[in-house]
Amino acid sequence: MNANNFIPPLQKIEPTSHSPAPGCQGARNIFKMGNISGSINLMAFEKAFTEERKDAAGNTVTCAVIPLPHNHLSKTDKGNVFVNLHANEIAPEKRKADRKDTHIVNQDPGKEIRQKLKDAGKYPNTLGNLVDWAQSGPSEQQAATTPAQAGFADPGPAPF
Repeated sequence: MNANNFIPPLQKIEPTSHSPAPGCQGARNIFKMGNISGSINLMAFEKAFTEERKDAAGNTVTCAVIPLPHNHLSKTDKGNVFVNLHANEIAPEKRKADRKDTHIVNQDPGKEIRQKLKDAGKYPNTLGNLVDWAQSGPSEQQAATTPAQAGFADPGPAPF
């Protein structure tokens, strides 16, 4: 075997300090839980609306309808639909005292479209917010140490 084909031996990966999610056990679990959370307002997309539809069982459900071309959403050959996002940190001195938001989430339509919008005096849609809990501090529920402190009823003794 020459030096160009050398494959290094496998290295042992130490487990992380957090408990893996069910079904995610093993050395490939590299995620830490609960660092950032947020929300996206689907009605912030251009020409988005809600509509009542029937599901496969015949039940009426409310659906969010978002026109793909107006919103620079891309559909793959497999039928998946993607939106590119960009999160901008809110300067600490500009954050609202009654909110924990640390970032705003904007749609990122790409450099060319972003420049066209900017030239027209417009900006990509602001779709939502994120909270970086390392910066913002834990919520009341995250800070709670017992189910009762988190507002959950005491489930009683374990059944085993």
